[in-house]
Amino acid sequence: RLFVYRLPPGYRSKGSRTGRGFGAPVQGIGPLDGVTLYRTHNYGAGAAAFEEALAHPCRTRDPAAADLFFLPAFATTNPGSTSSWCAEQSSTRAERNRLKRSCDANATFHRLAEQARTAAGVPYYAARGGADHLVLTPKSGLGSYDYPQTFEVNLRNARLAGWTKLAVEAPPDHRIWAGSLPWASLVHMPRDAPWDTAPWRWPHEPRPTLVALALGNRGVAKKSFQRLREALAKSCAAHPEACERLAFQTSRSGRPVDEPTVVTAALYARSTFCLQPGGDSPSRKGVLDAVTLGCIPVFFQPAAAALWPWHWGAWGRNASVVLPWPQGAAEDSVALLQRIEGSAIAAMRRSLAEHAHCLHYAAPPRAVGDVTAGMIG
Repeated sequence: RLFVYRLPPGYRSKGSRTGRGFGAPVQGIGPLDGVTLYRTHNYGAGAAAFEEALAHPCRTRDPAAADLFFLPAFATTNPGSTSSWCAEQSSTRAERNRLKRSCDANATFHRLAEQARTAAGVPYYAARGGADHLVLTPKSGLGSYDYPQTFEVNLRNARLAGWTKLAVEAPPDHRIWAGSLPWASLVHMPRDAPWDTAPWRWPHEPRPTLVALALGNRGVAKKSFQRLREALAKSCAAHPEACERLAFQTSRSGRPVDEPTVVTAALYARSTFCLQPGGDSPSRKGVLDAVTLGCIPVFFQPAAAALWPWHWGAWGRNASVVLPWPQGAAEDSVALLQRIEGSAIAAMRRSLAEHAHCLHYAAPPRAVGDVTAGMIG
């Protein structure tokens, strides 16, 4: 059973109103006509997981019945200012007076103790050393700036040492991160939608474009990834009969502007392979966009293909392609993909059709077997 702590919205919504939801809905076009998509923020995995937790059938409001406790505190903005953001300022005046100080790291623990104590009066966060408590960052987890979620909640805090912590790109056997959770894609099918209406469930639909490449207009932090992106653009331009490139602009906040959400989704939905080069880190949100639209992701860093083992697991190796960089594979990646036999492509598309729901955050009401079900077992 899952217990979700109640915290003011400031713990997850710096710069936004509630820190909830999947982003504004938009209507798909082309092969996605009639499908509702979402302008999901790059750092939308926290809000998506929170939505799942609130509506999960295993949720309980009785802490004594819970096996797992979720703390909904996560940064929804770009790094740089979250460590000074006082989440308690978003609480009511009465709450701030009761908690004595409006910007105090102890305020969070006072809240947790008020909401969940054992019969002996011990806060549940201390009862088992925190091992049954879950907290996450919707960011990569690869930089020091990913640890502070607010002034009150820093994932390096010694009081959280025993907690289970998740990050989007957590590598295996990390000393802080217990595991990784997927980026939130632009696809969030309603939980009561018929199974075969999900766009990843169309393995036999024709896909006229063999290879898709969608890239933003800015440079990326890692120079090797920038060179990779340039090589992929060159390869795509050399094979216009097989590859379609979409270059789009994102806003400074990291949110996609309106048109690319729809156009990128339509491109992925009509493509067989979707190239997924790293950007500021080995992985990117586009991997999940591709998977939930039934497009076979093509990785260039083995580290990216190894993420999300709880959700991606062994089946992911049968539903993706890895062309290691910089060993030369990316010099003409499109030509390499053209050589893959049709039977192998069909097998990868079937694997996506059967398993892509494991990387999907569903919209209410609930569908069977989405990403949070995999996360909490």
